[in-house]
Amino acid sequence: ALRAFDAQLAQVAAFGDEAAPPADRDAWLAAMSAASDALDAGDLVTAMGSLVRAAAEDPADRQSRELASELAPHLQSAQAAA
Repeated sequence: ALRAFDAQLAQVAAFGDEAAPPADRDAWLAAMSAASDALDAGDLVTAMGSLVRAAAEDPADRQSRELASELAPHLQSAQAAA
């Protein structure tokens, strides 16, 4: 979902001089906090959803994308083991 979102942002940017949508830092912080809480609870699915939401709240931020990339293999392993 995050890769698709980033691809759409890039496509829109290629069509004009539109900048990325403005960041909602409060919503980004809330989503990052929710991701942290979910990770503390061992809920990888909720953590990934919160990281994707954080990335959408601040499209220019790399931290949420990097964390989602780090989490993805663990999420896939957990789902395969279930």
